[in-house]
Amino acid sequence: MGRPLHDTIGPYDEDSNLRLLCEAEGGKPPPSLLWYREDQMMDDSYSHSADNKTIRNDILIINLTRHDLNTKYSCQASNPNFTAPIQTSVRLDINLKPLDIRLNSLEGQLSAGNSVELVCNTAGSRPPAQVSWFRDSRPLSHSSERTQTIGNLTTSAITYTPTADDHGAYLSCRAENLRLANSTIEIGYKLNVFCFPYIPPPNPPPPSFRVISEALVASRVVSAHAFDHKT
Repeated sequence: MGRPLHDTIGPYDEDSNLRLLCEAEGGKPPPSLLWYREDQMMDDSYSHSADNKTIRNDILIINLTRHDLNTKYSCQASNPNFTAPIQTSVRLDINLKPLDIRLNSLEGQLSAGNSVELVCNTAGSRPPAQVSWFRDSRPLSHSSERTQTIGNLTTSAITYTPTADDHGAYLSCRAENLRLANSTIEIGYKLNVFCFPYIPPPNPPPPSFRVISEALVASRVVSAHAFDHKT
């Protein structure tokens, strides 16, 4: 009986179909060939080649799910002469979509110009999900980001400073498995940004004048002399 190169095969995509083929050669009398899922027999519909030298049994797994991850599928060959059966097994590796996403609530906590921490948690993706931030469907500008992955849980935390223009905008966090199409999940809410009232300066006052100093100029006739004009 041929053996796979690795005990774990894949990864295969969630929701895809998988066909497993098992073949055995030799044995007298020809062996039966059975498929097991874990320890539960799932298929015994084997067939013989025309010369009876090869026996084969293939199974089709429809719509792989996360429940198939690391599941053991075994092919067992045995004949009725009481010899010990031989068996080969594989386990499935599967690319999985994100299953859950959560975003911390900031209701009543946003003030224009004051930085806050936004935290988005997502779970269930294999490999770990990529987390992205958006404002009205456009990438969100932020000052820093920290990402941590433990198992299939990914946490993204950013420092964000809202402005008055952000009031009413839709902020969202998205998680997706880059290996799978249509795997994006999203959560978000409209921003409620508090702003201090703006009081414009008053109109400038009209020009004013003030007297810096006064000077009094007086004149009087001290003396007068008549004179004759001689030609």
